[in-house]
Amino acid sequence: MKNVLKIHDIEYSIEKAELHLPLVDDIRIMYMMIQCGSNEGGFAIWEIELGLLEKIDDLDGKRIHVKPNGETYDDDTLGTDIIGADILTDLNYWQGPGDEDYCYGDIKVDFERINGSTYRVRVECSLTDSDDNPDELPSEAFKIIGKAEFTVTVDEKNPMEIII
Repeated sequence: MKNVLKIHDIEYSIEKAELHLPLVDDIRIMYMMIQCGSNEGGFAIWEIELGLLEKIDDLDGKRIHVKPNGETYDDDTLGTDIIGADILTDLNYWQGPGDEDYCYGDIKVDFERINGSTYRVRVECSLTDSDDNPDELPSEAFKIIGKAEFTVTVDEKNPMEIII
């Protein structure tokens, strides 16, 4: 699987991938956005704190692995904090084809350096299409699996400085 997003066992080609890791108040913040073709969906994992990542060069071999309630799994190697993401922005979503919108359950993201600041990123997450608050849903509600694999050049730009 290369540069594709997969949901409901259907693959979609990724047309655009962005991964920004600015240093904000001595903490790395992650802004990731993936866009597929017109009306084919995409996703964002936006404004996530990576407390253990000092330099972008240290990203190789690291993992984000969090639960819907914000707790991390033992194999999370970045000190991930997703709590602020729900409070500060509504850009955390997974949009399927057409008007299908999903909320995240578990999120796992693996980073592998290809060369320089170019990385292969693998995302796997459980999703729900429920309109209820995802923090209050049982784990059985997150039965949809979303996956993506893509290459992206990582930078330290802060997209929040551009948004007015």
